[in-house]
Amino acid sequence: MKIANEMLADDLFGEPAKVENEPKPGADRIAGNKTAMVFDIETGPVASDELEDLFEFDETKAKGFELLDADFNPADVKLGNLKDKQKIKDKINAEERKFNEAKANARASIAQAREEAWLKLVDRAALSPLTGRVLAIGVWWSSGSPEPALYLQGEDGFESETNLLAEWWDLVRDAIRTDSRLIGFNSDAFDLPFLVRRSWKLGVVVPPEVIVAGRWHRCFIDLMKCWACGVYGERVSMDRLAAYFGCTRKNGEAAEFARLFQGSKDERKQAVEYLRNDLRMTLDVADRMNVI
Repeated sequence: MKIANEMLADDLFGEPAKVENEPKPGADRIAGNKTAMVFDIETGPVASDELEDLFEFDETKAKGFELLDADFNPADVKLGNLKDKQKIKDKINAEERKFNEAKANARASIAQAREEAWLKLVDRAALSPLTGRVLAIGVWWSSGSPEPALYLQGEDGFESETNLLAEWWDLVRDAIRTDSRLIGFNSDAFDLPFLVRRSWKLGVVVPPEVIVAGRWHRCFIDLMKCWACGVYGERVSMDRLAAYFGCTRKNGEAAEFARLFQGSKDERKQAVEYLRNDLRMTLDVADRMNVI
C-alpha cells in the first residue's frame, strides 16, 4: 500500500492531520523530523508449489544409484572351484537374493536421501530470497512512539509480499528525504539484501539511492558493524549483545516464526510478539551503543 505524500504531514508530537483515509503508523511519523528508527524483517519459505519447483536433487550421486537399472547376471557370480551343479545353483541363487536386496535397499536409501534434502531445503528456505519471502516488517521509532509499527502479510491491507515491500520502500524514501537513520542488526548482510532481491523478483521499485556501487545509503546503520569496531569478521548474536548490555532478551526462535505466523490465532500472536520483542531489543541495544 502506497502512503500518499499528503498523509506525511503529521508532526511526530502533534495531532494527526485530518485526512479522508487515516494512514497506518510508519512513514507518516518522520515528516519534518530528523530521527531514527530500528527495523527488522521476518521471513518464511515461499509457497510449497514454488518451493517444489526450486527443489533440486541429483539421485545419480546417491549411494546405490548404479543398481537401480541394473539386472542380475549369473555369469558375474564367482564360482571358484565349485563343480557340483546343485552347489553352483545354490551359490547363484544366494548371490541373486543379495543383489535384489541391495537393489531394494538402494531405492529406499535414495528415497530417504531425497526426503532429507527436501527437509533441509524447507528448513533453510527462509534464509535465502531464492527460496524465502518476507512475511513481516517491523519498525520502531526512537522517540514519540510507544509501540512499533508492524506490517504483517495478510493483515491491514497487506495481502501480499508485494504490498509489504512497496510500503517499506515508501518509508525508506521518506527516511532518506528527512535525513533519518534506519537501524538494523546484521541488516547490511541479511535484511537489506533480502528486501532488495525480493523486490527485484516481484517487480517492486527499489529507490536507486538505496544501494550505489555496492554501498548502502548512509541512512542505514548496522549494529553488527558498529559492534565490530572495524575488526574484520567480528560477529555476535543479538541475544548475546542484549545480555551484555542488560537489555531485553530473546523470547523465541527465528526458525519458528513462519510456522507460528501461519498457524492458529494464538500462534500468530506469539509470532507477532517475537517480532515486537526483537524490535525492542534492537532499540535498547542501539541506545546503549549511542547509535540513537
